[in-house]
Amino acid sequence: PSIAKGSNGNLYMGIQDVSDSFTIKCSAASNCAQAANWVEAGINPFDLATDWLILMPLVGGDIMAIRWDISADDIQSKIYNNTTDVWDAAWTAIDLNAAPNTTYDAAFGTTLDKNTGDIYLAYAADASTLGADDDIRVAKYSDGAWASKADVLTNDIKGITGVKISLDENSKDIYVMYSARTTPGT
Repeated sequence: PSIAKGSNGNLYMGIQDVSDSFTIKCSAASNCAQAANWVEAGINPFDLATDWLILMPLVGGDIMAIRWDISADDIQSKIYNNTTDVWDAAWTAIDLNAAPNTTYDAAFGTTLDKNTGDIYLAYAADASTLGADDDIRVAKYSDGAWASKADVLTNDIKGITGVKISLDENSKDIYVMYSARTTPGT
């Protein structure tokens, strides 16, 4: 599951699973401790698959869903328009060749620059066989579009098991952290 607070104060929770997938929201003006105040956010944009999900706030109260489609090795995004209660019709490709390691789930993370609204994403790719040619890739969402940035690691033999990213709001430095097996396969 993923939880996010929209820039308008609404709370969102989403999950992708083989038995049910959805995103629900609770208005900032509601008592979110009561189940009756949570409603589905638009028509469900997800398929029934155990994919990994991150929800991120956008300017104006909208929400971005970033999913790692495990079966397709794709990382994609889709935006929920809070005003119209509608998700984008199609997924936007971030990386269509991001083979994950399914033993170590969700080796990706995001951070938000609250001043600009830019979203930074870091993730492990080419990690289906740990320590063969693992990558840590980075992308940035700005002005309505994704752009790939320089890899943190390329074709590494460490055995990358997890990746997260953070932003120092004062210095604007971005930090990418990762965990790895010192000896892949053990």
